[in-house]
Amino acid sequence: MSGSGKLPGLASDAVLKQSIPVPEDFQEVKGIDYSQDNAYNMRAKDLIKSMSTMGFQASSLSQACDIIDNMRSWRGKHKDTLEEHEQTGEFDDEGYQKPRYSWVIHPI
Repeated sequence: MSGSGKLPGLASDAVLKQSIPVPEDFQEVKGIDYSQDNAYNMRAKDLIKSMSTMGFQASSLSQACDIIDNMRSWRGKHKDTLEEHEQTGEFDDEGYQKPRYSWVIHPI
């Protein structure tokens, strides 16, 4: 900083930006409320769900876990809606295609 007390133009352009209005559909960022009893004996599933409002990295992890849950609960088409040549792989007891795993995830 020079003796004039003013910030150099490059610094003020990079750091001192005009604020933009907060969108109406914003998600409030908040952490775990440790004043609540359920914060201490939280299940992993509840912790991951609460991460959706903790900030950028935690919310990204929470979204990734949601995507994995959706992938794990995926059900394909019913075998009655498939052409005969499409009826490959395994089907569950209700007749829906089962996912093909090369690995196994055990439920929490």
